[in-house]
Amino acid sequence: MNPSGYTIQSLIDFHADTIPGQKYVVYPETGSSCTWKEFQQRVQSVACYLSGKGLSRELPIAGLLGNGQTALELLLGGMYGGFQVLLANPLSGRDILAYVIEHSETKILFVAHQYQELAEQALSQLSNKPEIILNHQDNLPAWNDTVPVKKTA
Repeated sequence: MNPSGYTIQSLIDFHADTIPGQKYVVYPETGSSCTWKEFQQRVQSVACYLSGKGLSRELPIAGLLGNGQTALELLLGGMYGGFQVLLANPLSGRDILAYVIEHSETKILFVAHQYQELAEQALSQLSNKPEIILNHQDNLPAWNDTVPVKKTA
């Protein structure tokens, strides 16, 4: 399959239909893995979660996250749902983060617990603050309650 001309949504759907049971991703931080079909369900969950919040597809959804499950699912799930996704670099510091968030006009910021203080410092500089959504304590994404992740043995 030549992926040129396809969208994230069409590629995920194609693989979920043609090789549903093949493992697509392993999350080393949790020991979880997803097949193509399971990953399709997870990104659909992200897209539904974002749509359910009434977010505009004209403005980016932002994440202040480390590399891992939440970042991957936010990036691909947001794109799957037709959203723009901005993954901010936590190493950029509070001033640059504030600048990026302000100029992106994002209305929502997904934040990993380890970056909560940084996010609060950056957003304290802004008059229009986005909604902050923290990962669960175990660092799983906010939409994790809606779609199960299969644990590997």
